[in-house]
This record gives sequence, C-alpha cells and structure tokens, in this order.
Amino acid sequence: MIEPRQTVREASRYAPPPEGRRGFVRLDFNENTLGPPCRILESDSDTVSMYPEYGSLTKAMAAHWHLNAENVLPTNGSDEAIATVAWTFIEPGRDTAVIARPNFPLIRHYLQIAGARLNEVPLNNDLQYDTAALETMMGQCPKLVFLASPDNPSGATIESGAVHTWCQRHTNTLFVIDEAYAEYSDSSVLPLVKTCRNLLVLRSFSKAWGIAGLRLGAILGDETLIEYLRRVRSPYSVNSYAVRYALELLANPESAANDACEALRRKRLLVAALREVNYTVHDCPSNFFLIRIDADAANWCEELRKRGILVRDRSQIPGLPGMVRVSVGSEEENARLLGVLRDLRQRSPEPSLLTREVS
Repeated sequence: MIEPRQTVREASRYAPPPEGRRGFVRLDFNENTLGPPCRILESDSDTVSMYPEYGSLTKAMAAHWHLNAENVLPTNGSDEAIATVAWTFIEPGRDTAVIARPNFPLIRHYLQIAGARLNEVPLNNDLQYDTAALETMMGQCPKLVFLASPDNPSGATIESGAVHTWCQRHTNTLFVIDEAYAEYSDSSVLPLVKTCRNLLVLRSFSKAWGIAGLRLGAILGDETLIEYLRRVRSPYSVNSYAVRYALELLANPESAANDACEALRRKRLLVAALREVNYTVHDCPSNFFLIRIDADAANWCEELRKRGILVRDRSQIPGLPGMVRVSVGSEEENARLLGVLRDLRQRSPEPSLLTREVS
C-alpha cells in the first residue's frame, strides 16, 4: 500500500459542517444566516467558460483595505490562506510554529500537515492570550507565530500594539494574524502590514460579507511575502462567481459594515436575555458567543437539534469544558433559540446548571 507523508498520517481530519443542515436554524458555524447584502448576479457564458481573472478583484480589495495591489492575494477562503502560508514558509521537521491552545482548528491542522514543530501556548483562564508565555516562546526564534483575533472558538483577541512590538523585536519570525471576524471587532492589526515586513493578515468573506458558500478570503502583507505565497497558491483556486460577487460587495462595503453592526446589536440583546435566565455566557467581539453547560453538552446540543436548532458543542476542546458555541442569527432565529432555551431552563433549573457568569 502507498503511504502518505507521516505528517498526514498523524493529522486529525478537520470536521466541516455536517450534511443536511438546510431547514434548521443554523447557529453552529458562524455563518451570516441573513446572507449577503446584495443578491447573486445572473450567470453569463463567460463566467462559467473562462478561467477566472483576478486583476479587478485584487485592485478592489486593495482599495477597500487601503493597500497596494501587490500587497493582496485572493484565496479560496481563509482555510486556503492558512494552508498556503504553512506550505510556503515551513520546512518540514525543522521549523517551529507557535500557536495558542485552543485556537481555530485549521491553523494547527495545516501547520501539522506542513511538518511544523508546534509549540502550543494555553489561553488564560479568562480565555485570552497569555502574552507573557507567547513572548517567552518568541525568544526561541520560531519561524512562525500564528494567532487569530478574534479567535474561534475562544473569542480571544490580540492588541495591535503587542503585535507591532513583536514584529519589531523578532524580525526573523513571521507573524500571521487571522482576522476572519474583523468586521465585528473595533480592533485590527491590518494597518501594521504597511510598516511590518514580517506580518501577514488574513481576511474572509465568509462571515460579515455573507458568502461562505462561494469561498473567498485574502492574504495581506509585504509584497515580497505575497509573491512567495502566489507561487504556492493554486493559480485558479478562487472561482469566477466569487470574483463577480465580491466586486459587487466591495462596491458597497457600507452594506456589510451595517449588517455587522446589526448582528452585534441582535447579539447583545440575546446575550442579555440569556443571562437574565441564568445562563453562563462568554461574549466576545464576533458574531458568536459561548454558553457554558455544566450538564452533558453533547446531549444539550442534541436536544436543540431535535427542536430544529443547530449549535456547536465545543466541550471536548481542552480549555473549554462544558462550552457550546452559538452564532448570532436573525431576529426570528434568535427569538426561536431564546424560547427553546427558556423552556430548557424551566425544565432543568438544578444548581449544577446555574453557574457564575463568565465575562
């Protein structure tokens, strides 16, 4: 039998959204359940018969993020961006990468497959980055430091000032910050890519922009780093529909920004209502939050599924005991979720379920 690379044999398989989610209230994978702020364009023969062209998209992305086109590389979602970074800069079995634990699972997944030697730094008890421990790891001259801000599933964020200091202090380390949820946060390290030549920032159109099904992301950074990444990324990985639709979105960016603000407003109301009925909620600057369930979280999620609502059990992840991740939905979806959770609280008001609030 032909065997794959050892790093592939040892890697665990990423669990994407399961099949059969249509018809449910989908609050499990941080999608924008309202969809994008403008409708899909009608097809034409060139869209499907030609190989995609990226010049206009790259320029539009660059203009939106106040960069030059040479600083932008479109990707097939942020997952391809993570994989491309790992395959471009990691020498298998030799280079070290520093990541957090827990973190967005695909960061560890692709670094492991690329053959990186991983140093994982646990989060603090408040589910924030342990910056002192991270700085200690940086003293060992890792090739990569790869973090997400806000992170999924923890919601951890990293301050722009800290990243700037790290980039200046550790010039032989490449810092990569995944900002898939940036539109929901008032903090970003993106302006630093203009002056920090060892910084890459990843962005996604799957969340606030509402086109998860079209798979579009971007890597932003120094033009020399982008050129290396372009050599590794598949030349036609972003499809023509994603290009056409993204151009429509980028022509009206205020629509996505307004949608993100509205999602945060709906989330604040939902979180407040859940806390009123004694649910333990860990909130963060994103379109999701965590509920801590001291009972069996898997059974709790299954009970919601029986009632037509999908949420994500995260309780098996180290550092997230009893945690369930919930995405913000529409007004109607949030009301439906709240009604079900109030009913569950009335049926199971035992002290084991009434734990203190996590800020």
